[in-house]
Amino acid sequence: MAPLRISFLIRSVYDLVPSNANLVRWGKKDDPTCPLCQGRQTTEHVLSSCKVALSQGRYTWRHNRVLQELASVMSTAKEEIHPSSTSSTVFTAEEEYKCGKARLLTMLEESDDPVVKTAQPSLKIGRQWKVTEAVDEAKECLKMKEVIGQTQTDRRGLGSTTAKRWSKTEGKEKRDMIIDEIRNKEDSTRVQKAVQQPQQGQWTNWDTAIQRSLTWNDI
Repeated sequence: MAPLRISFLIRSVYDLVPSNANLVRWGKKDDPTCPLCQGRQTTEHVLSSCKVALSQGRYTWRHNRVLQELASVMSTAKEEIHPSSTSSTVFTAEEEYKCGKARLLTMLEESDDPVVKTAQPSLKIGRQWKVTEAVDEAKECLKMKEVIGQTQTDRRGLGSTTAKRWSKTEGKEKRDMIIDEIRNKEDSTRVQKAVQQPQQGQWTNWDTAIQRSLTWNDI
């Protein structure tokens, strides 16, 4: 086996990241502490264990920026194809952004890592919408729906559909219920805004419906 390959295999199992702890061990630095939280800055600490970095959202900043760029590109492309649907495009991008933030918050709150779970990270969001308030409101709505029970909302009879119970779900299933509840609220808000708009909200009434005579055979 070539000497360079042997050297690579040996070095691949060693921690060679220039963290403060390693720099002190190599004689390149005197202080091994983290400049953010004053803990010992090892490679594991840099990658996932700094409480200050967790609370400031430093680990998720790049991920969130990628999602924002994707939403911007998709919004621009859809606007070029359908120029008249600008408002719905904005709402769709906004909805995906909110759901992404809510999903990230619930994953951090229910993390198996005690350090991540107790850090209580503060996600960077806008000034008019708070992800913690949205998640708490969604949880309260789901609890209230469980108290009310199964209701009939269309022509299908009672018992024709099944609903998940908040108290009997956990993990990913519970996170999905929170995201669906946030989507339902965003959809309800869209309908409320559309009803107040005489031109853009015509799809909410029967004025634009096509006139058609129905017979008993059609029914």
